[in-house]
Amino acid sequence: MFELIKICKSFGNLRVLKSISIKIKSGIVTGLIGPNGSGKTSLVNIMSGIYPIDSGQILLDGNDISGAKSYQISRLGVFRTFQHIRIFERMTVIENIISAMISHESFSFYGFLAQVRNPEDPKVNIAQNILEIMEMENDSNLFAGDLSLPKRRRLEIARVLARDPKVILFDEPAGGMTPKETESLAHLINKNVAPGRTCLVIEHKMDLIAKVCEELCVINHGEKIAQGDPSVVFNQPEVIEAYLGKV
Repeated sequence: MFELIKICKSFGNLRVLKSISIKIKSGIVTGLIGPNGSGKTSLVNIMSGIYPIDSGQILLDGNDISGAKSYQISRLGVFRTFQHIRIFERMTVIENIISAMISHESFSFYGFLAQVRNPEDPKVNIAQNILEIMEMENDSNLFAGDLSLPKRRRLEIARVLARDPKVILFDEPAGGMTPKETESLAHLINKNVAPGRTCLVIEHKMDLIAKVCEELCVINHGEKIAQGDPSVVFNQPEVIEAYLGKV
């Protein structure tokens, strides 16, 4: 379980998180939604060690990781995607995945080339299996920069899977996608990505949230206003007001 306890975060005079407490249950997909500027990405940046907290406590499986850096948190099995896709556009798809696998090892460029070019190398086999999971097995030798937007987002998720994550934090994984593309991604997350893992999904597209999330947390102005079953949360007056204003 990921637990955030009374987290506060400010940037200068702007207070973006106001003593917010959230529990992310293990082994399920939790959605994190809220109006623009509510603090969602700041919260995920804190969970992944990019931003330090001003005060509060962060627990992962009961262990205090409040002061941990991003590389230390990743070693605990917590990985993320980004709203603005982070892939190596001038590398092939399979090279992107293998580079994610070796990024935490002692890196050698020539060793990397040897792995990519050796079909018997275990990392190549793992990368190919990940491509099958993400339904990209026919794209392995394409340059990442030539992929369509939906496949670029799939590749970023594939790079996360290459690290064998226990926790995945998704920051708008369906950004820029059509409804049909979003539905396809939701199917992949439900079938191949989420099982056995703890996932947190930030997303503005409620069709994705409705299809993949078993729990829903809503924040507004840096404070949690609701958490629970999505069908219940969506009907709470505070949530309706946050999105639609007072009736």
